Amino acid sequence: MCIVFFRKFQPKASPYALILLFNRDEAINRERTPLCHDFFEGKSIACGVDLQAHGTWLGVNLKSGNFGFLTNYENKPFQMITDQKYRKGNLLMNFLKNDEPIVGSEVYREYLDTFLKEGQSFNGTNIWLGNLTHGNLVFAHNQHEGVELNDLKEHSGQTIGFGNGKVTEQWYKETLGEQLFDTVLSAHLASSDIQFGAASSEASNIDALKEQMFKIAECTFKPSDPKLWPPVITYTEDEKYRNSCIFQEKHEEHLADGSFDTFGTVSSSLIIVTQAGDLHYYERVYDHKGEEFREISDVNPIFAKFLLPKHWIESEEVGQTHFKVEDFTRVKFKEYLITHQF
Repeated sequence: MCIVFFRKFQPKASPYALILLFNRDEAINRERTPLCHDFFEGKSIACGVDLQAHGTWLGVNLKSGNFGFLTNYENKPFQMITDQKYRKGNLLMNFLKNDEPIVGSEVYREYLDTFLKEGQSFNGTNIWLGNLTHGNLVFAHNQHEGVELNDLKEHSGQTIGFGNGKVTEQWYKETLGEQLFDTVLSAHLASSDIQFGAASSEASNIDALKEQMFKIAECTFKPSDPKLWPPVITYTEDEKYRNSCIFQEKHEEHLADGSFDTFGTVSSSLIIVTQAGDLHYYERVYDHKGEEFREISDVNPIFAKFLLPKHWIESEEVGQTHFKVEDFTRVKFKEYLITHQF
């Protein structure tokens, strides 16, 4: 169960153009590459690659600036897809392989024509496509018939969190992540002497922001109230509870064929794009198979002061009001970075 948080910024409204945080939840034994830019011959696409399907969940074309990401829609029954034109991974990869900038809502509509018209032939998919140099971003899904393309221009300056639920729902962990994102960003902008154009200042500020954003990605807090768990119809109560947090520690889940596999948050990705066109693309790949863990002695002050949000539905108390050390994963990771100037 993946989750993404992002915010686009209007020019001159912030030193940043886009900040995007993405957690990929997957079977921990599923083979993949770490973040790279040379996997596809003749192309420069920054992404991690799923070696089973040769696709990706998040990527950037370093030549054209085209970028995109996707999550599953969990309430749509899974089906085996044999026709390549109905594979959701191909929707994103074919877009990323385009070395010419794709801009304008009508062009995106044309590109997604098959998905928009025959969406029920795909497995459950939420997909975002855009261009970093032109500021475009559109969203489409196949949660029901007759879906229209959504242009996200009007959402600039607003933090959006989205997981694997209905577009009409807002899950507790999405609310939590959005509020943490806003809290971290506000504190960062208030405390930083951001002077883009001065390399040392930019590097130190972005590094500080990176650490805070990854702390959001590594939050394992789970609400005790079942009404705040993801209402996925195919999940057991235990699976709903385990999936109620932003970061998934390794655990067993049942598959469509009745078997079980070990899942967890296998990677966290962070994309920071400045108004000057500087791309900083980070990825942390987590070692769920290791037996050594990181030491975390205290909670970061920003998170220690954060008041855990209650939901707007009628519910019981969350059970605690502030984060504890135990609310963040200690799983070790390897970190990768790609930088680029558009």
